[in-house]
Amino acid sequence: MRRLLLVLGLLSVAPAVAGAQKTDTLWLARGDRLVGEIKRMQRAQVEYSTDDMSTIIVQWDKVVSLVSRTNLDVELRNGDRYFGALVPGPAR
Repeated sequence: MRRLLLVLGLLSVAPAVAGAQKTDTLWLARGDRLVGEIKRMQRAQVEYSTDDMSTIIVQWDKVVSLVSRTNLDVELRNGDRYFGALVPGPAR
């Protein structure tokens, strides 16, 4: 009975943990790759949360690539709006 309760308890926690995973990937110009979560993109900066370094601010000109499966709402300076995931582009 204790074993069944333990298994049921773990199963009830698993979806919450899976939903909290940070799966966005950011590649920097110097070759570093960070896995975390995009918090905000504003004024030529990316606010990025990681487990190892907490939340960091990266200047946009230092970013080579940014990939996210999460649907984002992006508004450009000229007012154009885009909604969707950030997927890898074609290789250079």
